[in-house]
Amino acid sequence: MVTWLHLLPDAGIYIDGQLVTEEQHRLMKLALAAAAATSAVPEVQAAPPDPDKLKDYGAVLRQTFGDLHQGYVDLNREMLNWTRQSGAVLIQRERELADEAARQRKLTSQSLADIDLLGRSVKTVQLQETFAMAGANTAARARREPSPGWADFLGGLLRAVAGEK
Repeated sequence: MVTWLHLLPDAGIYIDGQLVTEEQHRLMKLALAAAAATSAVPEVQAAPPDPDKLKDYGAVLRQTFGDLHQGYVDLNREMLNWTRQSGAVLIQRERELADEAARQRKLTSQSLADIDLLGRSVKTVQLQETFAMAGANTAARARREPSPGWADFLGGLLRAVAGEK
């Protein structure tokens, strides 16, 4: 607080969140002046730094900032490299997924074609069996006696109407 009173003597001072009143501010200045008058300690002024040391400090600071800058550049390069590699890996994975999806689509199409071919083969076999059965029935009919004529048909109709068995 003493430093603030020296640097900005007219500035407002807050203690524990409360603004110090004008009277308290005046009393602090008086107490500070009295303490300065009673103290016999002379003010010590800092000696100017040695120019050679300043050059050394400047060189150390320059080297430090150079190293920091180089580290920053290296970090950015590493991050860029990592981003490129990650992107390449992601693109490769997407290609592999697309190739696998195309392969699966081709296999599904092939399976459906095979199922259709199998279904057609089954229908062909069933049709051939039907034709074979029909041909066998025709041969059996040909070996039988001649088919009934009109007279047989009319006799059957009369028996059905008359109720005879």
